[in-house]
Amino acid sequence: GVADLTADQLNEGTQTKDYMQIAQATEKIGANLGASAGAERAVVSVSGLSENTDELVALLADVLLHPTFPADRLTKAKFQAVARRSQEEVSPQFLSGQLTRQILYGASTPYGRPAPTPAQIQAITADDLRAFYAQHYRNAPDTLIGVAGDVKASDIEKKLAAALAGWA
Repeated sequence: GVADLTADQLNEGTQTKDYMQIAQATEKIGANLGASAGAERAVVSVSGLSENTDELVALLADVLLHPTFPADRLTKAKFQAVARRSQEEVSPQFLSGQLTRQILYGASTPYGRPAPTPAQIQAITADDLRAFYAQHYRNAPDTLIGVAGDVKASDIEKKLAAALAGWA
């Protein structure tokens, strides 16, 4: 649950923008900005028109380098996660899939680990997200940055290097 909420909260506020300003910035240029987490990786992505490359890189760098994990947005996300999880608890497909993964991989592995309970989700704090972020995002030696589209590799590499200069 911590990995999911950390990814979910990256674009909910940064040191320079609140969630509404981030939403307005993406809407202004028709961009999509998002993040997700899975058993093996987290993905932070931004997409839009190549003519907005500078703005896209700036948005990506801001949410990746400067998230603040605002308490009010975390409260909303936890409410939504608890509601989803409560629905899953009565879904035969979800329950059978979870049991199958536990049998195949073992409940202590990332693939077989049970989904968090509503109580576990409610117990997650902004400090938990900050700690997870510090360990897995700021200290990410296995990071892969992929770029596709109408940009020159040398140009985008320079822009990303400049924008992510403070990232180890």
